Amino acid sequence: MAERKKSVGNEQPLPIDIINDSIIEYLETKDLDKEVLLLKVKAQCHGDNRARKAANAIYSVVTKKSALNKAILNNYTPESYYKLNKADKNTIAISLICLRFPFTFDFVLSLAKIFNVQDTVNKRYINERMASLYGSNLSLVHGIEAALTISINCGFIKREKLGLFSICEPCQKTSFSKEAWISTFFELNGKKSFAISDLRYEPVMTYLSDLNVDWDNAKILHTTEDYNNQIIIDKFI
Repeated sequence: MAERKKSVGNEQPLPIDIINDSIIEYLETKDLDKEVLLLKVKAQCHGDNRARKAANAIYSVVTKKSALNKAILNNYTPESYYKLNKADKNTIAISLICLRFPFTFDFVLSLAKIFNVQDTVNKRYINERMASLYGSNLSLVHGIEAALTISINCGFIKREKLGLFSICEPCQKTSFSKEAWISTFFELNGKKSFAISDLRYEPVMTYLSDLNVDWDNAKILHTTEDYNNQIIIDKFI
């Protein structure tokens, strides 16, 4: 059987402020007003077609059923979510984006591997690396630009100059936001279990300020002790 090709999925930059506002609305109503959402996106996007695609993507990002989506609903009110600092909200937002569009996760993972050995990465490398995973086509070009914009606006990376990017200084504060990113990694890496002590070796964890998660009171991931007396993540709560 031929290997199934990966799909870019999303080709539109998704305004992070609108996603965070939409999460708060979702906490209030358990749904999103699609017409209001489209109006918000139109105010930031050029072109009706692009705005519609971006609004549909945001709707699917926020409402997609997942362990993280469930944990947000179970642990936050609109007021308490609003009070989270920007870095925490943005980390949760990009986690939701990656779960809906794994291309974004592959993108930030590819950059993280480079940031582990050097301070900057250039656009040429990004294009070549993502083309090796997804093939070279117009959808990839648009997808890379969308993922770049999302990653910059979430505070994961910054543009040093035209075509050159570096990692931002992580500043998450809450255990929940760090667990959200770890749970995204756990869901998308395809492994049935993962030792907590091994997380520090994973390139994508460089986007977190630290790995200090309150595992005794975890909200998304279940942990247990394996036969080597290691604490492992083995499933979602």
